[in-house]
Amino acid sequence: MSTAILYNITYVVIESNDGVKTPIAKPSTINCSMLQHQITSYINSNGIELTNSILEEINDLDPFNTPVDGYEIYGYNEETSCKIYSSPPRTAFWDGNIGENIYIPLQDWIDILNEWIAFLESLNYQHYLSGR
Repeated sequence: MSTAILYNITYVVIESNDGVKTPIAKPSTINCSMLQHQITSYINSNGIELTNSILEEINDLDPFNTPVDGYEIYGYNEETSCKIYSSPPRTAFWDGNIGENIYIPLQDWIDILNEWIAFLESLNYQHYLSGR
C-alpha cells in the first residue's frame, strides 16, 4: 500500500476537452482535509527534477540525525512550502484556517514524494511537468 493512499491521496491523469493530459495528485475523498489540500498543492507543480531536488535538500539536512527546526522548502509554486523538523523527524504544512502547522512524519513525506516521482516516470508522454 502506498503512503499517499494512507492520506487519501491518489495520483491520476486528467484530460481536458482539448485533449491535454495533466498528471495530478488529488484527494480521493470529496471533502478533503486541509492536510490533503496542502500536500497535493505542494506536489502538483513539481516535476521529477524538482521533486528529486527537494528530496536531496531533505537528505542534506539529515533531520533523522541532526537538529533541524523549521527549515522551509519551497516547491515550484512558491506559494506553497513545507517545513522540516527533527526530534521527531516531521514535515509541517501551514493550515491558515486554524492558524497553525499540521504535521506528518517525515518518512511519510519522503515516501509520498518518491511515489509522485514513480507516478510521473510511469507516464510515457510529455506533459506540463516534464522538465520541471
